[in-house]
Amino acid sequence: MENKTPTIIEQPNELVTIAKESGIELSKAEQITLKYVPFLLKIREAEQDSSKINFENPTELDEKIAREIRLKLVPNRTGADKFKKEEKAEAALLNGLHDGAFKIVENASKLLELKLEQVEKQREIQAKARIEALRIERVELIKPYGENYTTMALGDMDATMFDSILNGAKLAYEAKIKAEAEILEAKRQEDLKAKEMQRRKDALIIGGFAFDGNNYFVSDFKRLDQGTIIMLSEKDFEDTLNAGKIEIERLAKLESDKLEKLKAENEAKEKQLEIERIESAKIIADQKSASDKLAAELKAKDDAELKEKQRIEAEQKAKELADKKSAKAPDKEKLTKWIDSFVFPHCLPIESIEANEVCKLIIEKRNSFIKWANDQINAL
Repeated sequence: MENKTPTIIEQPNELVTIAKESGIELSKAEQITLKYVPFLLKIREAEQDSSKINFENPTELDEKIAREIRLKLVPNRTGADKFKKEEKAEAALLNGLHDGAFKIVENASKLLELKLEQVEKQREIQAKARIEALRIERVELIKPYGENYTTMALGDMDATMFDSILNGAKLAYEAKIKAEAEILEAKRQEDLKAKEMQRRKDALIIGGFAFDGNNYFVSDFKRLDQGTIIMLSEKDFEDTLNAGKIEIERLAKLESDKLEKLKAENEAKEKQLEIERIESAKIIADQKSASDKLAAELKAKDDAELKEKQRIEAEQKAKELADKKSAKAPDKEKLTKWIDSFVFPHCLPIESIEANEVCKLIIEKRNSFIKWANDQINAL
């Protein structure tokens, strides 16, 4: 028997790269990628077979070759997909087995470790419990004076230190309350001042004073900056407001007189424009009437000429048709006489029933032919 040397399959560069970058030991990674080499080799064979195809200007033969190669590739691709899924399913089962075995070891170890640790740290745990109870008690005492103190290690300090911190917290809290009360009072005073300032600003706006972003003013009569408004006494403010109203009324009358004069001038201009519009409309109407009359006359002339042209054309067509029929009349007469000569109105004197039936059939066919022939002659 002939000895065969086993074939060594060299992995393509793409698979070698994937194996190196996988993070798995290279020999183990190559064992996996090696299984995909046959699928990749079939694609390489398909690439070689497709080199004979003219991709730029394919012929009918190229189309046939391309279809055959493509249909061979499909089961190769789907086979690779099926193989991948089977391999991954097996790997998932192995992972589950590892996880289950480790969980048994982990749980057993943790349970024993916890029991041993409780014995090992029993006194430490009891000390921590006492400290925690003291901390909770002291938190309740100091909590009303601020949450910041509750984050301190209150259970670890001695009684003297805690009492000092507690007294300091009380003093700081009382000072804070006093400062907040003073701030509220100052804010109340500022709010009253702001309300009075806003009242005066509103009064100026309602009274007709304009505002340019810095000053309240009435034309060139009076200007008040925002700082001056609140500094005026109530009497000075009212006097300024009343004087401004008087000036606003004077300016309003001047503006009203100016508007009345402008209105009269505009009305006179409107009347003149109306007269001009009426005259222009009359001229346009006259021009349109003349234009419409001329258009109607031209249309009537065009309609008469068209009607006469159509009448002449109809007469010419009728004459041509009559001439054609007249020219064909002799031939139609000859054809009619010729068809009439095909006359055998009844059967020959024959004896047998079968022969008489044939004779009748011939007469029927002859009559159908005569009708068809006359129809053709009449159609000439």
